[in-house]
Amino acid sequence: MLLRLFVAFLKVGILGYGGGPGSIGLIQDASRAFMSPQEFAEVLAVGQALPGPIATKLAFAVGLRAGGWLGAFVALLAVVFPSIVLFLVLYRLLTIYAKNTYVAGAIHATVPVVGAILLTLALDYIPWRAFALGPWVVFVLSFLALRLFNVPMPYVILGSLAVGALWRF
Repeated sequence: MLLRLFVAFLKVGILGYGGGPGSIGLIQDASRAFMSPQEFAEVLAVGQALPGPIATKLAFAVGLRAGGWLGAFVALLAVVFPSIVLFLVLYRLLTIYAKNTYVAGAIHATVPVVGAILLTLALDYIPWRAFALGPWVVFVLSFLALRLFNVPMPYVILGSLAVGALWRF
């Protein structure tokens, strides 16, 4: 049973390109041998409500249901194993060839791409339709807290939750 768990979640780790949300269907297929569709739906709902990657939370929950703590560890290890191996291989290659001008150029070219991705994500959360003052105030205060005053991000998030609850946007 532990081998079946490992193989099922190793497939998820290999084929689940695009992160956790892209893996949910694969995990649902893998879980069918270990839990009912209703149980999976409940685990998915709880997993979505908790912070962190959904693929690892689901793997842990299915593994726990199927094989206790050892099953949870096996499923969790299997789902992250391909990413860990690929990361280590790529990191090693990058460190070996870091002085190569093509590799150095490729690495430096990713910095603006990551910035563009983060800006795009941020723009998705700006309340363009409403143009309400409240969200903009929270945005500016959060930015200032993070950048100028070095307030830890969890405190900024908790503060914005409190402001949103009191202000009821």
